[in-house]
Amino acid sequence: MAYNNGTLYVIENCSDKIKIDLSLLSLNMSAMCESYERTSAKYISLCENAGFQFNSETKLNELQTILIFKK
Repeated sequence: MAYNNGTLYVIENCSDKIKIDLSLLSLNMSAMCESYERTSAKYISLCENAGFQFNSETKLNELQTILIFKK
């Protein structure tokens, strides 16, 4: 079933939005799930490739940013 009017909220540590070194978090992600910390531009690209349109972003705290997408 496809939904064409949904909202996707991505809450992440966007590496380009914070001043904290994320190398240890990336190392942990690499070891545990073969992934890494991404920039907000990378999340936007991934979501747009999946059919979502970037709507807005809000800084939640020192680490996390919420990226909001519409379908």
